[in-house]
Amino acid sequence: MRSRVLVGSTAVVAVLMGAAACGSDDPAPSDRGTDASASPSSSAGTASPDGSESASSEATSSASAATGKVIDVDGEGVMSFRMPTDLDWSLDSSGGVADADGDIFNIISDETSTDQPLEEEADTVLGVLRDYGQYDRYTREDNITVAGVEGWVITAHSKRQDYYQFGTVYKGHNLSLEFEYPPHYAQAEQIIAAVLASVEWT
Repeated sequence: MRSRVLVGSTAVVAVLMGAAACGSDDPAPSDRGTDASASPSSSAGTASPDGSESASSEATSSASAATGKVIDVDGEGVMSFRMPTDLDWSLDSSGGVADADGDIFNIISDETSTDQPLEEEADTVLGVLRDYGQYDRYTREDNITVAGVEGWVITAHSKRQDYYQFGTVYKGHNLSLEFEYPPHYAQAEQIIAAVLASVEWT
């Protein structure tokens, strides 16, 4: 059964859906990647939310920011984003999981509390994902900056599905957006870029 893993440093929630079997051998460890195609970004520098200086990339794309329904990730307005309007989305009862295109493309938002700095939190999340083993290969990509806030990017791959996560530590919250979609899904990069371009922080 395919499962969705919402990952924070203090909680892992799996929402089980679908009937297709999805397994994996031991995930191959990987250092942080540098493939520019893995995230919609261009070079820039920034300060991380915990105040430390680090190199990152500003998330940019030719895609316009999504203009659909506003999703409040944490319930307090600390982080919000908008849904793309070019697909018919279905939200679950919590508002944290959105499906489109016949449950083929999924957007998952998650929030937990944390007292870890950005890089430690990113390593924790990557470790949890690898231990869960839903995908064959996990990669910690270069950090990117979304609306002025630096965060990590984790990508993962399997024969049936690809995965992209942007996450950050902001005002004591671990906040993440996760995207699941079939390999070679034509609109994936555009959807991810549009959602990230719509993110707002308070």
